[in-house]
Amino acid sequence: MASDTSSAVFRFYTFVVSSRFVVHYTALSFTFVNIRPLLPGRVLVSPIRPVARLSELVDAEAADLFLIVKRGVRMLERVYKASALVIPLQDVFDANSQSVPHVHIHLFPRQPSDGPDAVYIDWRARMETVGNFCLCVNESASLGLARCLFP
Repeated sequence: MASDTSSAVFRFYTFVVSSRFVVHYTALSFTFVNIRPLLPGRVLVSPIRPVARLSELVDAEAADLFLIVKRGVRMLERVYKASALVIPLQDVFDANSQSVPHVHIHLFPRQPSDGPDAVYIDWRARMETVGNFCLCVNESASLGLARCLFP
């Protein structure tokens, strides 16, 4: 299931995620390119079933989610030459922490040159320097390579 997404439909809460942004998927989870990356290479891992809280996942979904995170880490280490990753889990829906009530995990590849606070820079300011939706489409195209390398 890892490579052919042409007939699959992916939803992140109520939003349809185009299969061209999906890097990897299983029957229970999927990894996709964020349309507003704070850093190049950032991806999200989400369960297929939309639940707001990690505690709402059944054991099989939780296990699959974290196995996919582990695979994503290996892929980002290879494709982006990441020396480390920041891996925040979005588990609470409120105006200050999460924009959608669908549990998900961010994978931020890091480089020593990023500096210690690169992930935490205000996202609006970062959008001006990282790029916009068009950049993300191009990044998704380059992640075609990532699809092949996803373990």
